[in-house]
Amino acid sequence: MKHLLIDENLPASLALLLPVTYSHATDIAQQPTDNELWFYARQRDWTILTRDTDFFDRLMLEGPPPKIIWVRLGNIRKAELESLLSRLWPTIGTLLADADLVEELIERITCNPEIFGGKPIIRGHRLAVEHVLEMLAAGDDPDTILRGYPWLESEDIQACLVYASLLARHERIELFPTALAS
Repeated sequence: MKHLLIDENLPASLALLLPVTYSHATDIAQQPTDNELWFYARQRDWTILTRDTDFFDRLMLEGPPPKIIWVRLGNIRKAELESLLSRLWPTIGTLLADADLVEELIERITCNPEIFGGKPIIRGHRLAVEHVLEMLAAGDDPDTILRGYPWLESEDIQACLVYASLLARHERIELFPTALAS
């Protein structure tokens, strides 16, 4: 990765923890538009780190460059985000070598040997990924599933689909054991 452009919706301090040269959106303009950031990164073949869906949509329409790291973790504290990105950065770099988009959803999928014999579960809760996938395959829409599990978030359902997609492509998936959910 040549250079990382951090979108305005993320703190510039993230880059201080990562082994990469970077610029923050506010280095380019006081309140740059997504369009300005896109073309700025595109001209320089930079990678954009963002929480913004618009960059994903644009990547699907126009293709790279730039490459996009799309952080989709819902509400998360800055310290947790910094810790997560620091830990995953080597993997993100590897994925970016082969892909134009990296989504950080898979962290929602965990395993715990004490829950369902270690099968993949969602955020340490007693809900197996396979169960969510089976509900979707049976025709349940995400809103119905979310109503049935009040703690569940739409990003969890997306993470299940990303997990299944990675398995279908025979990608390596690392699950991080968690403590029992309360």
